[in-house]
Amino acid sequence: MATYSCLLSVTLSFLVLFSSCSAQISQVTSRGRQQRIQTQCNIKNLDTLEPQQRIESEAGHTDLWDQNSEDLQCANVAVLRHTIQNRGLLVPSYTGTTQMMYVLQGEGLHGASIPGCPETFQYSQQQSKSQSQSQSQSQEGREDEHQKVRQIREGDVIALPAGIAHWIYNNGQSNLVVVSLYDIGNDANQLDQSFRNFFLGGSPQQELQGESRQEGRQQGRQQGQQGRQQGQQGQEQSGGNVYSGFNQDLLAEALNIDRELVNKLQKNDRQRGVIVRVQDEFQVVAPHRREQQESEQEQEREQEQGSNGLEETLCTLSLKHNINKPSLADVFNPRAGRSTSINAYVLPILENLQLSINKVVLYKNAIYAPHWNPDAHSILYIIRGSGRIQIVSQTGDAVFDDNVKEGQVVVVPQEFAVVQKAGNSGLEWISFKTHPLAKISQLAGRRSFLTSTPVDVLANAFRVSREDARRLKNGRREITLFITGNKLFSVSSMEDQASVNFSWLSRWLGLEVDDSTDFLSVGVEKEKVYSYLENEPLLALQISDRNEVGEGTGGKSLSNHSSFKGRDVSSLGEVILGHVDQNQIRDASSDLNSKFQFIGKSGTNAKLVLEKKNMGCGSGNEGREDEHQKVRQIREGDVIALPAGIAHWIYNNGQSNLVVVSLYDLGNDDNQLDQSFRNFFLGGSPQQELQGESRQEGRQQGQQGRQQGQQGQEQSGGNVYSGFNQDLLAEALNIDRELVNKLQRNDRQRGVIVRVQDEFQVVAPHRREEQEREQEQGSNGLEETLCTLSLKHNINKPSLADVFNPRAGRSTSINAYVLPILENLQLSINKVVLYKMAYIHHI
Repeated sequence: MATYSCLLSVTLSFLVLFSSCSAQISQVTSRGRQQRIQTQCNIKNLDTLEPQQRIESEAGHTDLWDQNSEDLQCANVAVLRHTIQNRGLLVPSYTGTTQMMYVLQGEGLHGASIPGCPETFQYSQQQSKSQSQSQSQSQEGREDEHQKVRQIREGDVIALPAGIAHWIYNNGQSNLVVVSLYDIGNDANQLDQSFRNFFLGGSPQQELQGESRQEGRQQGRQQGQQGRQQGQQGQEQSGGNVYSGFNQDLLAEALNIDRELVNKLQKNDRQRGVIVRVQDEFQVVAPHRREQQESEQEQEREQEQGSNGLEETLCTLSLKHNINKPSLADVFNPRAGRSTSINAYVLPILENLQLSINKVVLYKNAIYAPHWNPDAHSILYIIRGSGRIQIVSQTGDAVFDDNVKEGQVVVVPQEFAVVQKAGNSGLEWISFKTHPLAKISQLAGRRSFLTSTPVDVLANAFRVSREDARRLKNGRREITLFITGNKLFSVSSMEDQASVNFSWLSRWLGLEVDDSTDFLSVGVEKEKVYSYLENEPLLALQISDRNEVGEGTGGKSLSNHSSFKGRDVSSLGEVILGHVDQNQIRDASSDLNSKFQFIGKSGTNAKLVLEKKNMGCGSGNEGREDEHQKVRQIREGDVIALPAGIAHWIYNNGQSNLVVVSLYDLGNDDNQLDQSFRNFFLGGSPQQELQGESRQEGRQQGQQGRQQGQQGQEQSGGNVYSGFNQDLLAEALNIDRELVNKLQRNDRQRGVIVRVQDEFQVVAPHRREEQEREQEQGSNGLEETLCTLSLKHNINKPSLADVFNPRAGRSTSINAYVLPILENLQLSINKVVLYKMAYIHHI
């Protein structure tokens, strides 16, 4: 009788799918990791969020998002946007939360007062005379000195720890627009989960000072109608700045000033608000823009070289970094766009804030790979353009599917899957992330869940053929940013693919293909990738190491072709995949078996013989070998440790049942959602009970579920892919609609443990090899990264017992010393074997 094996469908929690694995083990552990306050995330639908209130000031206005919205409460953040007019000053203020700002438009000056730091910017009489006679005459008495003032401009990210007073002045010619995120859930905030802003000047409106969420909920409904009727009058109600609350005599003594000046400090002028007009010349000690730019360039060079970790203190630590420079992009596709991240490696102060930021620029109709955020909430602010965003929950439901435009905010909860597609005008956004080293795990593209997973796992998880699984796995070879439009490949063999590739190329070059000899590789220099021009068809053509160019009639070389005149194409270095103009080749693969010769017509008559170059862009066809991340042999007694957001699967290749018990640490600080169990299945037809629900829903539905009995257990949700729009998913994965239907198919009978019908083929070591490697393992604490770190250890071996009594039993522990990944998980495990009539005495 034939025996069948079973596969536990892939879920988010053995494959390590982080996009970057370069971090040392000390950097992926929870060293210094702060506990984030969790709030209820009972999300059935997410919304596009727009400002609910505009507060006018003398020299600008402030837009406020509703802090009581369920979306922002789930992420535990607040958002506002300041528009500061020319010569406008945003008065000094501080908050009890960490804060990150992004300059959307304009330029200006920013100052921060860090407690305990010296006033290093000084204004001397001699300097003032050399700069301006009028400035020197205006100085009276003591010279001015203050802490550092920074030039800020569009694209700057500014990070502020909790309790740091700061101000902004617009010295530019246009409006200065800054959007701010306040991380209320950060453990630096020891008050309740409410936004509070403490202004040290001006006449702040009460709405800008904040209120408790409980007050907001109670008063919101009561005052809503009244507030709409009062309109602008409601916005003009002002509170006082911090100084206005003190007794005048006591304040006069404390500041050593007279009562008249105290009255001015405490004066409440409703018309001024918090953005005030500077009437006279604004004098501060600040570097010129050119000096500032040179200083920033020097800082960037130092950051690239690395830091010794000793010289920087909070007083000298940089608070800003510009994210707009294309040359700093982490991911770049000349046809799709770029993605740039600023995290604690780039801006070390973010380790204190427990925040990071990512900026994405998508070109027309391009797609940002479907992905999930394993360790952070992501708060998206749309900078410009328009597009479509879809967000999918653990139940396979689309909780958000809408078009977005400039000025809107969208919250993507931790672990929820999301995909973004630009419209005809492109799409640009920033993502504030609630983790200092936030990562993404992709659902498509290179280094994604699909490419990291064995073909047979995909084939059985989705019940598709191996050929379909390969198409699914290799449909996208770009990293994160995908182009759309004409599909280049819809072929079943290497030869067919090559014909498609070169028919496009030959049509553009005016050449014809003769498949009798050698092969062409198309590429652009890595160093010149940023100089790509939209209207320039091809940057360069890779030349053979054998230099067999110009053997044809007339002896003309490639560089004589009209498209390459004036370019040195004979000595190109390492290349990446090139692109011909947008209506021609998109992502031609260079990993081809067939060989080709190009015979020029159009007067060139050049014979081109060029070396084959494997650029790592596989075709994904039947002839390609499978490749995936590490597969581990597991057996009785193994302890397997998985950080949050890691996709994994289990296959039983033994002769008996494989039984695994799992503990999910909902209270771990990596879980930024609420205290509810959620399981995100990437295949199969998961039952709703396995996907999890909020605890509040569980209480409400418990009685009903018990009454329904078995019927309730048969209700199935969908896997993560089933929540996406079919057309959008087909584009993102570069597959046809038929295969999309198979991915999203819901078969209640299959569940999450599916039967493997054919031979299960993966690249895995034999048990003996695995055991030998385990015995040789050991770490010096330096060389291991999250990619190489061991995720399992066997606890059954008697020889490893920590405590042993031959008459009573043994006790064995696995902790972070034995299995270092447990330092990240903040977990450990102990196994006790007691013999008959033995007992343990706990103190």
